[in-house]
Amino acid sequence: SYFYETLAEFNPIATTWQEDAQEYLCFLLDKLHSEVLRVIPKKSDIPEENDVNWQMTTGGKRVILLNKSEEFSESLITDIFGGTFQSVVYKKGMTSSSRVEPFFCLHLDIHPDHINNLHDAIDHLTEKEKIEGFQDNKGTEVPASKQLKIEKQPSVLLIHLKRFAYSRETYLPYKVTKFLQYPLNFFLLPQWLANSKAKPYRYRLFAVISHWGIQTIGGHYTCDIYHESWQKWIRYDDSRLLVVENAEEVLKNSNAYLLCYIKY
Repeated sequence: SYFYETLAEFNPIATTWQEDAQEYLCFLLDKLHSEVLRVIPKKSDIPEENDVNWQMTTGGKRVILLNKSEEFSESLITDIFGGTFQSVVYKKGMTSSSRVEPFFCLHLDIHPDHINNLHDAIDHLTEKEKIEGFQDNKGTEVPASKQLKIEKQPSVLLIHLKRFAYSRETYLPYKVTKFLQYPLNFFLLPQWLANSKAKPYRYRLFAVISHWGIQTIGGHYTCDIYHESWQKWIRYDDSRLLVVENAEEVLKNSNAYLLCYIKY
């Protein structure tokens, strides 16, 4: 079947090499998306602009050039897992520009000391970032910044907690073992959205993938999934299935690596 052929394309899984769970998941979604498009083509819902690449829009007191001409192919996979960012570049004395970027997964930096929960991490993702050395049309350096906002909210929101980083002292990878609080239910706050007046989706946690171990090149993955009929969390650990008697084990997990939320 195509599913197994897709898995076989990821060569390392045919060996004893352990792959990163989020890289593998994003790879699989991308391949499934491509195959669904091949079988069931679907046009993008981004409107054509009569061959004009940039569209003027207003954001508060700002005028923004919004690039809507890029082709984003949509499929049944993006209908479920796909979201989009609006990436805006602000330049002093110049018109701000914006482009739309698709995503399957939110990649959240949890390393900084001030990030203690999921809200802190998304705040960090969507805050303005200074751009060094930006020049205007005359070659003069001007202050500039970039900011990401969520434009399209996905039906299934996948969140990657970036637990692997590099040491500035040793230049070696290490695992970030801090506990990050994440809720059972939450919604995207208006300040994270490109359109602050849009109705935020409400999400419920239905799965948590954990990485156990302190090494970045090894360890063990498990997956906790909420069983609706049983109203219990089930842990998938290789070939073993275990009932998680205490739900707090799922929510208070310093090894949580991927969080899976579904719109309700």
